[in-house]
Amino acid sequence: MMALIWTKQLSVGNATLDSEHKNLVGIVNSIEYAIETRDSAALLRTFKQLMGCTHTHFSNEEKFAQAINIPFDQHRLSHQHFQKELQHTGEELEAKSGIWAEYVMEHYPQ
Repeated sequence: MMALIWTKQLSVGNATLDSEHKNLVGIVNSIEYAIETRDSAALLRTFKQLMGCTHTHFSNEEKFAQAINIPFDQHRLSHQHFQKELQHTGEELEAKSGIWAEYVMEHYPQ
């Protein structure tokens, strides 16, 4: 696995959204580290953090798009699908006390 790195090419030109994107990159890297080190407690905790942050971020993205009249319906559907995937994976992690199943790794390509 390889850590994600924030670069200015990833900027969307909005300080709030960029800050949230940077935070999400950090959370994903923390999840990756927890998987690599088999730290199930950290994985569960960090995955829950990812779920909360993506929910807030997706809401902020939608508000931003509405404010500048960007069509958002298709993107909203992508967000909803991703949130359902996160919810499902989070429930599985919770049920397995933070143990990351091998098939999950296949579901989220590197």
